[in-house]
Amino acid sequence: MRRWARATAALAVLAALGGPVPAEKPVVAVRDTPVVVRAAGWTVADALRAAHRNVRPGALRSVVSGRVLDASANPPRVVVDERPAALDTPLRADDRIDAADGVDSVEAVVERRVDGPEPALPPVE
Repeated sequence: MRRWARATAALAVLAALGGPVPAEKPVVAVRDTPVVVRAAGWTVADALRAAHRNVRPGALRSVVSGRVLDASANPPRVVVDERPAALDTPLRADDRIDAADGVDSVEAVVERRVDGPEPALPPVE
């Protein structure tokens, strides 16, 4: 957090003094961890990888057996500057990124009542 504060303060002082803000190495924050954007066109996925943050989608599991039906049923939650974003969203300097794994879920169960004749007793010998 201190490095992020120092980097932000340095950029603010340069901008206030009318000095050049270094555009070749903008900084973004991934969960308050400063990450230097190393190339133009960096995306959220690139910044997460650089910050060693691995987000995964949530799985859809069977209600009966518990086995995984769809490993990527629920996408990870990604927020850039308090707005929902995707992993391929391009970044700008001073963006703040927050990401969380997708939520695992169980398939929906539909309970139905079927009207019909009462079940008969089996034949007796």
